[in-house]
Amino acid sequence: MSFSQHGTYQIKRQGNIIIVDAKGPYNDELMQAYRADYKQAMDAVSAEFPAWSQVTFMHEDSIMTPEAEQALLELNIVKASKGFKRSAIIFVDAKGQLIVEAQFVRIYKKAEVALKFFDNVDSAIKWAGEC
Repeated sequence: MSFSQHGTYQIKRQGNIIIVDAKGPYNDELMQAYRADYKQAMDAVSAEFPAWSQVTFMHEDSIMTPEAEQALLELNIVKASKGFKRSAIIFVDAKGQLIVEAQFVRIYKKAEVALKFFDNVDSAIKWAGEC
């Protein structure tokens, strides 16, 4: 059974950093679209930089379904193979932050990518850019 996408996102690039602005919750249908859109940014940044990172702004209820979590894990494994080294996450008006943090910790640990949570945008961008 297919469902409509839940959640929204925007993907931008700033040097060796991909910036994602996301609003949840997220389901597998959204993650499939995200994966296709992210590939363009990933191909561009990995062609220019051997090591690159991501800063993500999480809004509202950013919890993922189990299928969406698995899809994001699979994407992060591909990203890591293309030079993805660090992910900084900033929660903006987020709900269920502890649950969402646990999901991201599982994903990034399995993908073997450094993960850090931030309250400050400048600190997140500085840390991400140091990869």
